[in-house]
Amino acid sequence: PRPIGPALVEGRFGKALDGRSGGALVKGRDEFRQFPITVECWTRLADKSNYNILVAHELKSSGTHWELFSMPGGAFTVYLPGFAPDHCRSEAMLCDDKWHHVAMVLELERVRLYVDGKQVADQKHKRSAQASV
Repeated sequence: PRPIGPALVEGRFGKALDGRSGGALVKGRDEFRQFPITVECWTRLADKSNYNILVAHELKSSGTHWELFSMPGGAFTVYLPGFAPDHCRSEAMLCDDKWHHVAMVLELERVRLYVDGKQVADQKHKRSAQASV
């Protein structure tokens, strides 16, 4: 049996959170709601049969929610309910059991996704009615 709560395992550069045992929560900050914002992390995913949430801010019902994840199948994607369109999808495969550095640059009029230093998506968007929720 796995321990309850977040577990640390060998990561890319020392210890890392093993997301299979649960996530980690940190206190929100106003800076996470201001644009532009860059969100980045290292990830190693093996399971492409499910969604893999990497980093998220606030509840999905919030207009300032953003979420970096992999789709079933493994493609790097971002969900942004406060914008239209509300998803930015890439073809970049994350679920190959290798370490990848992923990043999102979120601006009021555009979002860009990066994997291992290479831009994999660039999409224009606008704030939606959901943004005020």
